[in-house]
Amino acid sequence: MGDRIEREREKLYKAINEYGLNSEEVRKISTRLDKLINKHYEHEVEYPEYNIMKTNYSKCIEILKETLRDTGHFPTVKEWNRYAFKHGLLSSISIEHISKMNWSKLEKYINNEVK
Repeated sequence: MGDRIEREREKLYKAINEYGLNSEEVRKISTRLDKLINKHYEHEVEYPEYNIMKTNYSKCIEILKETLRDTGHFPTVKEWNRYAFKHGLLSSISIEHISKMNWSKLEKYINNEVK
């Protein structure tokens, strides 16, 4: 399951770079990725590698907090996706899905956490 998620995530990054964040192609891949992630969460007990995704999510949140603390600036979706792609981290779409918050709400949440 983890390999399938990783392949879809790579397709998503490529599509974002090629077609732009709001393209139909990105939406289709994102939907497939969301379904895979949801399936992965449903079988947390069956798939211990779920912890890897959870760890990656936590790592991303910590990096976002550190970035805000260090620079006083919360990255835009485009900035984050570029950084995430370069460092093998979760995309903004994956983070939004897992956190159940859009990027703006996530920014507010992290701002409150950092204060």
